Amino acid sequence: MEINQPQKKRVIVVFWKNNPETPFEVFSNLKNFCLSYTQYNYNTISNYLSKAKVPYENSDMRIERKSIISKPKPVTGSRVRKIVPVLRRVMMKNTDDEDRDLKYWLSRTKNG
Repeated sequence: MEINQPQKKRVIVVFWKNNPETPFEVFSNLKNFCLSYTQYNYNTISNYLSKAKVPYENSDMRIERKSIISKPKPVTGSRVRKIVPVLRRVMMKNTDDEDRDLKYWLSRTKNG
């Protein structure tokens, strides 16, 4: 029995070298790019991108296949963010919130 693994979704990113108004474009697939820019041959670019796994480049542009990140990357080490809940459990009759609120607001600067 064959297990189907989800296929990574990729897009075609075209970086234009001589077009400062639109420095790059993103296409859902290479076919859409070639239909939009008929001067480029689908088979040539497809063979180049699939065999060499490097960008196709000429004097006008560079084409790359990029994976779409659809889920957050796992965070490890010191980058792990922990949110510690701050709570205070007291009986409602013992909350004394008016005094706590007054002390808090009096401690705040007038400009900040």
